Amino acid sequence: YMPPEQGQGRQIDRRADVYSLGIVLWEMACGSRPHADAESTVQSTGGQRLREFLELRRAQIPPCNGSIPIGLEMVLRRSIAADPEKRYPSAKAMSTALRGLQQLERARRRSPSVDGLRQFIRRNLLWIILKIGIECYYYVALRHSKTGL
Repeated sequence: YMPPEQGQGRQIDRRADVYSLGIVLWEMACGSRPHADAESTVQSTGGQRLREFLELRRAQIPPCNGSIPIGLEMVLRRSIAADPEKRYPSAKAMSTALRGLQQLERARRRSPSVDGLRQFIRRNLLWIILKIGIECYYYVALRHSKTGL
């Protein structure tokens, strides 16, 4: 959970904590470590030097298992960026981003969607068909009563 800059002996700041938190949250959300490939490479080669391991960490992080919203994955990816300049400047900034996602999710749940409409129709299909049938019957009956048929 050590950020790359710490392993390279460079100065660390609050972004190092953001990195460590991001790794923990990634594991919780995705069920795996984001740098599992780099870790297995180090283990299989008998333990490369730390500098080489840190370079492997800079490689592309594979996508999460698809079970989390893309917005959350983007926040987590930013928090575990190898370059500290690309991370959130503080845990508070990361928290603000996560709260923004939470608000978007709440708004999405409140607004009607195509999927919501589809689910409503599936659940109520029989009643919808009956209602349309009754309306058609009354329309035809009313039309016939006016024309005298």
